[in-house]
Amino acid sequence: MTLGSETDSDSTHRLFCSLRTRFCELETVVSRHTHNACEKLRNRSSCLTKTSILRNPYVLLVMVCCICYWPSMWGQLVFDDRPAIIDNKDLRPNTPLYRLFQNDFWGTPLHKEQSHRSYRPLTTLTFRWNFSIHGLNPMGYHIINIALHSLVCILFYNYSRLLFCDSMTSLITSLLFAVHSIHTECVASIVGRAELLSAIFYLSALLIWISQKYKMKYKLLLSVIFSWFGFLCKEQSLTALIICAIHELISRRHLPIKENKVIPKASLNSIIVRVGNIKRSQIVWRKIVKNIFILLTAFMSALIFRLYLMGNKFPKFNRFDNPASYSGAPTKQLTYSYLIAFNSWLLLFPCDLSCDWTHASIPLVSNLLDPRIWTIGAFFAILFSLLFYALIKSEDHRLFLVLTLAIVPFIPSSNIFFPTGFVVAERVLYLPSIGFVLLIGMGVKKMLDSWESHSTGIKTVIGLLLIVHTVKTYRRCNEWNNEYSLYTSGLKVNPMNTKLLNNLGRLHERDGSYDVAINYFREAVRIEPSDVRGHLNLGNILLKTNNSKEAEMAYRTATHLLEESANTYHQISSMHLTALFRLSQLISRDPHRTQEAFLSRRQVLALKSDFKPMFESWTQELRSSANGGIEAAVMLAEALQYESTEPDVLYNLAIVVNESGSAQKALELLDRALSVDPHHEPSLLASARIIQDQGLSRLHEVAIERLNTIIELGSADETVFFNSAMLAIKSGRFDRGKHFLENAIQLKHNFSEALYNMALILYNEEYPQPLQAVEYLTKLLSTNTEHIKGLLLLGDIYIEYFNDLKNGENCYNRILTIDSTNVFAQHNLCVVHVRRKHFHEAIQCFEKIQKNNVGSVNVEHHLKLTRDLLRDQLRNGSNEFKFLL
Repeated sequence: MTLGSETDSDSTHRLFCSLRTRFCELETVVSRHTHNACEKLRNRSSCLTKTSILRNPYVLLVMVCCICYWPSMWGQLVFDDRPAIIDNKDLRPNTPLYRLFQNDFWGTPLHKEQSHRSYRPLTTLTFRWNFSIHGLNPMGYHIINIALHSLVCILFYNYSRLLFCDSMTSLITSLLFAVHSIHTECVASIVGRAELLSAIFYLSALLIWISQKYKMKYKLLLSVIFSWFGFLCKEQSLTALIICAIHELISRRHLPIKENKVIPKASLNSIIVRVGNIKRSQIVWRKIVKNIFILLTAFMSALIFRLYLMGNKFPKFNRFDNPASYSGAPTKQLTYSYLIAFNSWLLLFPCDLSCDWTHASIPLVSNLLDPRIWTIGAFFAILFSLLFYALIKSEDHRLFLVLTLAIVPFIPSSNIFFPTGFVVAERVLYLPSIGFVLLIGMGVKKMLDSWESHSTGIKTVIGLLLIVHTVKTYRRCNEWNNEYSLYTSGLKVNPMNTKLLNNLGRLHERDGSYDVAINYFREAVRIEPSDVRGHLNLGNILLKTNNSKEAEMAYRTATHLLEESANTYHQISSMHLTALFRLSQLISRDPHRTQEAFLSRRQVLALKSDFKPMFESWTQELRSSANGGIEAAVMLAEALQYESTEPDVLYNLAIVVNESGSAQKALELLDRALSVDPHHEPSLLASARIIQDQGLSRLHEVAIERLNTIIELGSADETVFFNSAMLAIKSGRFDRGKHFLENAIQLKHNFSEALYNMALILYNEEYPQPLQAVEYLTKLLSTNTEHIKGLLLLGDIYIEYFNDLKNGENCYNRILTIDSTNVFAQHNLCVVHVRRKHFHEAIQCFEKIQKNNVGSVNVEHHLKLTRDLLRDQLRNGSNEFKFLL
């Protein structure tokens, strides 16, 4: 071997190493044998794209989404939308933004026992943006949901194109994903936005990972960031990191470093090449392990953070939410297995859909003789066969990747690692459906490639399938438009669902159809005798229909269920406490059963000392007792087993003491409560109100500070802002008072006192704004037509600023129809006569007021002035006539 040949061989070797290293750096979705097929498919599809709708797939997908979900545009806020949108204070502009990251999806602080522990701050943030633009108008929320689903479909199309290298197959799968009926709840229900947002970040992470546009370090960074953002929308999105790790592993499976057959084995170069191949192979696999380690570390970090937010404990659900989780072996395992198969069936055949699957919707699988065992066996046989074929038999690793896309996102909802708060939830199938639809797409592509002569028939069947799904989704959207149609459609699928029966009963009760409501409640109790909710609802409506005897029986049944379930404090729900409270209220109607009612209420307060409904009712009765408020406070302290370190007890005691007339003692109790818990909101508000009501000007700054604390905590309602405004006005800070009043009005548009005081400030400013004051007064009087102060102020503005005597006179006459003895309205009507130069009528008017000897205004002085005007026949009214309000 010559030196020259060795040099040539070295350069060849270096070139080979460079090419091989470069090849190993590239991330591909498909194995090398697929690239040739992709080139052929691209050539075939390029002809189609020039002459078909494939030229604008995005437009087509958006149009299809709009057609399918068009009815949802006019949908109401239904089911879970109410607690997430209407009752969620985190959407209100006065709530600090940071509270979104401290509270759960429903606005409850994560550290509280009653928290659902669902953490989706970015989703709540989008709700807040909606609320800031159009308030509670549902249309805006629905438009955003449809737009987000369209964006998901576009991302899905891009992902499937990279996977299949075929525009036609990608479009078919994307259209199927767009119209699939299982997605209706995610799009038509506003709370489904959590799934839509998480899917956007989930697919973005996957697209970046399989893209060849980015270096590996950027892929890792961006994929982790997108997954974490999706995690803040809904937890399932975090599984994108697991999918990326699986993809990293299996995509390398087809990239071994082979021997260079060109170089003779006996040569020195061949030995060098083999050694180099081994080293390069080790380097490649080190990179794989490193990438997977980074992905799994990011995944575990997010999980640890999530557990930290939950206080290292999982939320507790009652047995009706997930009956199998409260069952023993083998019922639990068999039912969980069946539920996995059932969810897969919903993806394959989404005919019977329901907004709720809890309670007895799906009976438990309790033994091996249950015929559903065959369903479980068939499902897992098919699943494991597919996994075996994908891992062992198939050279195309896309099948395994697609299966993981269907399986991995479903694992958090499968009850495998922890029990969930539902039996079946159609929303959680949004991400798994990505893998399912891609699996269908692979089958379609295989059929089109294998049976080209039957391609027309195959496409016809696919077209019919898309049409059927479109019609089903369109009809399902109509069912989601209001609660009546939603619950009725759910009962058709799940007639044993007592939650839906109770919900429909309450709707009919709200509309006054008591007989229909009673039938629903009785049916719920018949199906589920151990559900407190049904007995409580039945007792409530029987009490409304004056059927006290049956109502007491219903409440007693509920309380017996309480005694059976109250093994620990955590098992006592507000529903149980409400049942016991309602029973005590009913008993207290009988004067001969006062002691029994007293003991019943003591039982509730012993179980939960801060149960507000019980406290308010009981203390009201105690205050009206013959013993007076002080003795009532003593009795309350005894009943609550008074502890000076319990803020709730101190607060409750302070309320009673204040009602007895001991405001100073009440403030001391509230100060003690705040020394234990400086953020105890009831004590903050109560102490500020006492300071304001008692006129304790020296403590105004304390009251303002405490109200500001409530505002900073994000728990302020309209009354907090109103009280803050009144204190600011008393302190001479009128601009700050106006700011607080605006917040109060924003929270409650018909807040009469806030509207009136805002108008009064605008009227009395150094530079009055009468037009704006009239706007607020008009709003006030549109909802509170008998607000006398508002009518007086409006009449004053009409006459003094606009010289509109007619409208001013109408305001005063309206007051007199409400209160014929109102001296201010009578007096101002007299002044209207003077302004009109009807001096005789004015004199008679003043004399009538003087005769009644009211004495609230300087009638004699104005009467003398009017007589002087009449005597001198003055043409202009005197400046003395300012209105006395």
